[in-house]
Amino acid sequence: MYTKIRAIDVVRVPPERLGDELRPTVKEMLQDNLEGRMDKKIGMVIAILDVVDMKEGRIIIGDGGVYYET
Repeated sequence: MYTKIRAIDVVRVPPERLGDELRPTVKEMLQDNLEGRMDKKIGMVIAILDVVDMKEGRIIIGDGGVYYET
């Protein structure tokens, strides 16, 4: 049985990807990080379908990437 859920996660966009279109880049990063993984609460993550909501990015001193909560 499959269930479609809406989840919140933080994803890091590396500096070399900051010039790319943001939403597709964030979706790709989420797919790389989460698809095929097992989570205790939700089970197996089969696919990331869409990025519905995305907050402003955060920069951490000493890290060239930007962190987005999606």
